[in-house]
Amino acid sequence: MSDVEWVFGAAILLFAGIVKGVIGFGLPVLAVPLLSLLLGPREAVVTVSFSLFLTNITIVRIGISEWRTLKNAVLFGVTGIFMVPVGVLYLQVGDP
Repeated sequence: MSDVEWVFGAAILLFAGIVKGVIGFGLPVLAVPLLSLLLGPREAVVTVSFSLFLTNITIVRIGISEWRTLKNAVLFGVTGIFMVPVGVLYLQVGDP
């Protein structure tokens, strides 16, 4: 990738992160299609997954005191533990 593509990629992730910060979602909805113009679809998903993981960890760290019960978090955690490997396997064998 050239320097210009790196700048565009960073600008896309920054814009998508700002949208997520304002409305609470939207980072993958905006970033994956736009990054797919620069990268392949698989590389865009991996890049956005890393960025999404970092933003979600920050949101959980800041908002952990707002959680009323751990029961809700456990349900999402267990679902993620099973579904993330399925998605990764699909990215490896799926037809782009």
